[in-house]
Amino acid sequence: MNDNEHKRKLTASRDILLNVALNPHNPKFLSLPQHEVLRAKIFRSENNNKQKKFIRYKRGTIVFIHFGINTGTEFSNSHFGIVLDKDDHPKQGKLTILPLTSKSGKQNISIGKAIFSGIMNDAEKQVKKMQEILNMTFDLERLHYSLPKPPSHFHMGENHPNYKDWHEYYNRHDPDGKHIPVANVTIKQWIQSDLDKINHLKKLYRNYNKVSYAKIDSITSVSKLKIAKPINDLDPVGKIQLSKETMDEIDQALARKLLSGPWRRVDKQTE
Repeated sequence: MNDNEHKRKLTASRDILLNVALNPHNPKFLSLPQHEVLRAKIFRSENNNKQKKFIRYKRGTIVFIHFGINTGTEFSNSHFGIVLDKDDHPKQGKLTILPLTSKSGKQNISIGKAIFSGIMNDAEKQVKKMQEILNMTFDLERLHYSLPKPPSHFHMGENHPNYKDWHEYYNRHDPDGKHIPVANVTIKQWIQSDLDKINHLKKLYRNYNKVSYAKIDSITSVSKLKIAKPINDLDPVGKIQLSKETMDEIDQALARKLLSGPWRRVDKQTE
């Protein structure tokens, strides 16, 4: 097939999609334009870069996936999902995903507000950790307040009980060691920046303060290229995991849906 034939077919495809997008008789096609742009960008990235390694996800991790607009009743649009793979690794480019929805259904399993509470709990932990670090700088300033010239830089010895938390926080903000020693005013700027990021996350995820349901009948294989990138470096989505109890309940539901034979033994073994 020559270049002209490629162009003819792609132009025909474009015209069909444009007509569907401008005359949608199905609600899912309302978001067709944005999903087609995203799909085109993924294709471009995949064509230009051969990705050798991917992020490794643990079983039960909550991710946000751009499923795209699919055929018929196949799952479409962008949704949260649960990673089901037990042995994911960096060279594996796809995941088995159990999509989540806000709508209840006969075959849907409620996971409560696990997504929202997981995000908010992580945010509160981050805020608490930053407050502890901020208190360290205040303690240092108070300790040396009587000195002729209070120190302008922060230093903590390895024997300090909070050294590990401080070291992790410092390395995240200054991995190249440009701020050695780090000025107190710089630490406060880092903390304010992080608090702004957390407040931004809370605002964006506020709409997910609702019960979510796992769609047992929509389990699917998804390319890792369709998984949304973190909103910022404090975004917990892609890291937070569902509890073992919730995953056990999902396993039982999947067995009832997908396996033939005496699947009830699965329930009895977990009682």
